[in-house]
Amino acid sequence: MKTKTLLNKIKRIEERAYPSIYRQMEEFETWKDIVSYCEAIDMKDIIILYGKEWYFIAVKSTAEIVDLAGVMTLADLFFIKRTIQKEFSGRTVKLDARESTSFRLVTKLGTITYDHKYEWGGEIFHEVFINI
Repeated sequence: MKTKTLLNKIKRIEERAYPSIYRQMEEFETWKDIVSYCEAIDMKDIIILYGKEWYFIAVKSTAEIVDLAGVMTLADLFFIKRTIQKEFSGRTVKLDARESTSFRLVTKLGTITYDHKYEWGGEIFHEVFINI
């Protein structure tokens, strides 16, 4: 069961990790808000990993990485990568990655089959499909 404390932690990390233009969860009050934001079936459809200063959110049914934010150690990154490989093996995963931050990391997850660059808020993002 996800707690209100964890939801608040994710919101705090998002606030520190992103400029205000990119923050999506500031007004979230319940886990139903997360389900809606992720366009998931329910909470069982969502993968949430987190550490002291980071979080990862993905949706199983749509094979989408919704968010990855915060300060991670190399061990954290390997943990996230192993989880992605376990949960999405043989599938194509979709995600949007900011070029200045997470894009370099996601290129190490698998084979990129689609990469569309776009600009948002003065930064370059990549809509990416990756075969895991």
